[in-house]
Amino acid sequence: MATYPDSKGLYLCELLATDKYRATNKFHANATWHHYRASSPCESDPCKNGADCVPDYEMNSYRCRCKQGFCGTHCEDCEGEKIKAAVILSCAIPKLQVLPMMHAMEKSALYRNPTGDFSVGEFQRNPFHYLWMKKIASSMVTDQLDCTFLCVGEPKCYSFNMAAYPDSKGLYLCELLATDKYRATNKFHANATFHHYSPSSPCESDPCKNGADCVPDYEMNSYRCHCKLGFCGTHCEGGENKSCSDIKCTIPKLQVVLTSSTLMEMESPCESDPCKNGADCVPDYEMNTYRCHCKLGFCGTRCDQRGVSSLF
Repeated sequence: MATYPDSKGLYLCELLATDKYRATNKFHANATWHHYRASSPCESDPCKNGADCVPDYEMNSYRCRCKQGFCGTHCEDCEGEKIKAAVILSCAIPKLQVLPMMHAMEKSALYRNPTGDFSVGEFQRNPFHYLWMKKIASSMVTDQLDCTFLCVGEPKCYSFNMAAYPDSKGLYLCELLATDKYRATNKFHANATFHHYSPSSPCESDPCKNGADCVPDYEMNSYRCHCKLGFCGTHCEGGENKSCSDIKCTIPKLQVVLTSSTLMEMESPCESDPCKNGADCVPDYEMNTYRCHCKLGFCGTRCDQRGVSSLF
């Protein structure tokens, strides 16, 4: 609304379809206008870390639009926060184990020494998420580090859920799990009262293609891909008429090796058509041999003999 009246004593009034909270970048100081807006649930500035507050006047509520790198109801949590813990389970660690221990602490997301002397783990927080899997154990802890130590020290633990808010005594519920979000993707969901912690995983970069499942190997800091039907290759990138790279695919009577620079055709053990009477030849390239799937009524290594039927 205009700050000053015109010659007739009237003020110009402009109605708007939004407010300063929904259009913060358009709200500026002005010497000739006043701005009026409804009392807002955003007035208390509840959103943190530079987040935008979006009011819901009908519900007298709000939601926060977080800046990149933050999450949570009020954008108070850092995405990708990591916590690392080492557990020494023996008072005396042989000198020869010092080097593998240091290597484990630097390279592995979750490492447990075979002798049981020490364990180390690095966990990444997934704010307001919960993995709905059977619990190994539950405990009340003072903070996330305590929960991390419990998991690292438990040989069967691979991730944990931890309450986002403390109880009346200031303690948090810690739930140890025997699997992680990569092995149980369909059980990993958003949750308003828990954070989930999983080991920093080699699967985080999403290396498996064409819908394949990534299965992490935390001790080796590696992974393997479980391909969907019709795909092959280290990353399941080959098959279904797609290009292959550094993989070996097999088709009947021919083995094709595709690399980034060469294409070679290798003779198949089935090339000589050894199976008789319409039998199917199944090659075994690694052993350079084959086996025959005989038609009904035939038998023998090469299906070259007629079977004998008996009636009882």
